[in-house]
Amino acid sequence: PVSAAGDVDPDGAFAVRAGDATVCTGKVAAGDATAPSPCDIASSLTSVSEWLDGETVYARLAAFGLEYGPTLRGLARVGRATDTVFAELVAPAGLGDDPLPARVLDAALQAVVGFVD
Repeated sequence: PVSAAGDVDPDGAFAVRAGDATVCTGKVAAGDATAPSPCDIASSLTSVSEWLDGETVYARLAAFGLEYGPTLRGLARVGRATDTVFAELVAPAGLGDDPLPARVLDAALQAVVGFVD
């Protein structure tokens, strides 16, 4: 199991550990309290210059040594605009009742391959 390390340091540093291995470190900081402006997704999608289907995305990930089995393949397609990546996600089978299953969140993170040529 993965668990967060004890407390956040006074400077905001934290670590996430799985057993004795540190798997993630970071720093918590106060952000801008101003709400971001709304995003018009429909018009943003018109700026997509290239769409990659799911099979192409997973082939690119495999080229980087990241092999995903069927239960972790949640990307239907990925679209790339100048500085933005859009992902169409599909829920892998067997997700249960979890409102945001880790497999769906992982699929969203897999979309970063859209930034790689």
